[in-house]
Amino acid sequence: MLLKKLFAKKASTAAEGAKAARPNSALADDLAMPEAAKDEFFNAQPSHIQQILTVLHRIARDALLVGDIMRRGAPLPDVAGEVGTVPIYCRDIEGLFETLTADGSKRFQSYYYTNDLATMDPRAQLHLSQFFGRVMALNTLLTTTDPSLRAAQAKAVPKMLDRILLEALCFKGLFSGFAVTRALLTRAAPDSQMVAQFEALVARTKADLAATSPYLHDSATAFETLPMVNQSLIVELSKRYEEGQIAVNGVYFDAATGAQMVGGVQRLQA
Repeated sequence: MLLKKLFAKKASTAAEGAKAARPNSALADDLAMPEAAKDEFFNAQPSHIQQILTVLHRIARDALLVGDIMRRGAPLPDVAGEVGTVPIYCRDIEGLFETLTADGSKRFQSYYYTNDLATMDPRAQLHLSQFFGRVMALNTLLTTTDPSLRAAQAKAVPKMLDRILLEALCFKGLFSGFAVTRALLTRAAPDSQMVAQFEALVARTKADLAATSPYLHDSATAFETLPMVNQSLIVELSKRYEEGQIAVNGVYFDAATGAQMVGGVQRLQA
């Protein structure tokens, strides 16, 4: 099923959406999912998926707040820290894609789209990297003192805010279905409860996206900017470190994919 079809903007009601402990998390201590946003989908996830959902929720919230400030013509509040981390939350993204095993060794997570639990589309990892890269680029525009970049703000920032908000909600829907997907992988066929959970998740994500319309700067075109995502489920592959793997915008790629990405950049620079 197509995400753009499943998560169409025709729904008319919005679903209302403690930091999950993880020993190796590098995320800021004050980052936590608000109690009001925790629900059965969030609580069903393993702790590292709850961390991802918490960051996605924070990014979506920050995008709404920044958009509202700019829409009112008010100045952005003073920010502290390094450029690329504020005012939209985007810190220590690598920590979202790392876990520790019982023996203390580190594992690195990669994510794949699937619509049949057999064919895996690796573009999920690429889209995640591009998403976090967009947040970092937006933060650079919002915090720059470069006059030429400041001149680009008025035109670029509203569209970037729209896209980041919508992508955050799409990824929120995908990762909220992680537990259901994992259950499907261990069973021969889905039972009625699993089907009902998935249908409820789709309905919530449709409502979340529909509820953004009043806050988008260009609702007529914003949904067209979403990445090409044809799958409605997401699965995880965990690997040990391998020589040649790289992290792009905090998202890890294995050695083979990393070599392809580096080669592509080198060809563009040649």
